[in-house]
Amino acid sequence: MQQVQQKIELFHGLYLICLILGLVCAAVAIFFFFRFDIWNIFNIQTGRSVKKTIKKMEAFYAGAEPEGSELSAFHSPKDLTDDLETELLRPEPMGDDLQSVDTGYGAFFPEYSIMLVHTEERI
Repeated sequence: MQQVQQKIELFHGLYLICLILGLVCAAVAIFFFFRFDIWNIFNIQTGRSVKKTIKKMEAFYAGAEPEGSELSAFHSPKDLTDDLETELLRPEPMGDDLQSVDTGYGAFFPEYSIMLVHTEERI
């Protein structure tokens, strides 16, 4: 009878240890779920985030931006057509300037009409 009680106490102790380890592992799993933003990854894999973004963009381009929208970085098509002129910052080299251009790593010489073929195929 004494052996049976000892085995019961042993199994009860093992039960408590496994229970505590299970709770610790569950807490770590919940921590990692929020730390690595697994919910967002799940939404990406299922396509929910794409659908949500498309709806926000459609509403934004329709003129009614949804509240709390993260689309402030997007520009409407009207904003894109305002500045169509491109400013030339530096004139392009002409004539003799093309013969030797210093890139900081030594002289750079443009070569024209050279084609290198890395094959042994004969036509």
